[in-house]
Amino acid sequence: MSESFASLWKPGRRIALAAGLLLIFLAPGSAAQGQAPTLTVSSPQWKGFQVGFLTRIEPQSIKLPGGVFPDSDRAHHTISDNTSKRLFGYDLLVEPSADGLTAKLILQPLSPKFSVPDRNWTLVSPPRYPTIAGVRVGETVAIDLLVNPSTGQKVVDYLTLLRSAPVEMSNEPAREIALADVELTVQSPRILLNGRPLAPEGGDTEAGASGEAVGIYLPGFGRFAVSLLPHKGFQRSGVVSGNRFRFQDGASTIEVTSQSRIVPASGVFHLYVNSDRNWVPRDRLNDQFALEAGPAGWVTRR
Repeated sequence: MSESFASLWKPGRRIALAAGLLLIFLAPGSAAQGQAPTLTVSSPQWKGFQVGFLTRIEPQSIKLPGGVFPDSDRAHHTISDNTSKRLFGYDLLVEPSADGLTAKLILQPLSPKFSVPDRNWTLVSPPRYPTIAGVRVGETVAIDLLVNPSTGQKVVDYLTLLRSAPVEMSNEPAREIALADVELTVQSPRILLNGRPLAPEGGDTEAGASGEAVGIYLPGFGRFAVSLLPHKGFQRSGVVSGNRFRFQDGASTIEVTSQSRIVPASGVFHLYVNSDRNWVPRDRLNDQFALEAGPAGWVTRR
């Protein structure tokens, strides 16, 4: 689209829930016609469930960048339009059923700590916050967030319910596992700077994230993205083993300990790091610790 989405788009009114303005439906399998979620996050309160996020403009099927920030009991999802200075977002809670076979997805207003950066920005809120019950592992909930009434184009979030470990064997043909298949997982990280505890502000330190690359933002130090592979812009400067990794940042040594295993293999492995001391989360009210995960190119996008 030639114009930024927030300058054109209004909260969706196509639909159909009795008191609502959001269109919601369930579909089996992966999000958006078989395309994998861009980001996968979890929270200690979700009891092993994860949610994969994929945000798109349709019908062109254009992926939209967005931030997903896990917290102690929820995930905060934001979409920033820097051109029009608009911030859209909501909080997502996952409530597992008693038998652990399904979960309830609960949308709530975006946490106040994700307020607009300054008075020139506008916060765009959904018209309402639905609850979607009975979602099974592998099902995808599609939510029309914003609709352009003149073209019919819409911004759609695809939320796929996952488990931390597979519960079924896939029907895909078997192949040899590759290093690119291995994801890093960081859960409730504890951080040491030159051997001394670093206690960044913010509740995100009690959450977790899993992906091809994991990005950690430390106020005053910048954003560090780590991966097992030498992606563009990444340098080999650390090691990972068990539930711990460490790397060098100039003369400083940064060590991160996770409550769970970071890589699903025994041994000591090289760690590749992309550091950006000038990176700040523009869509956060306060300068707080942040943890995110996804494809390497997305984690280092800004």
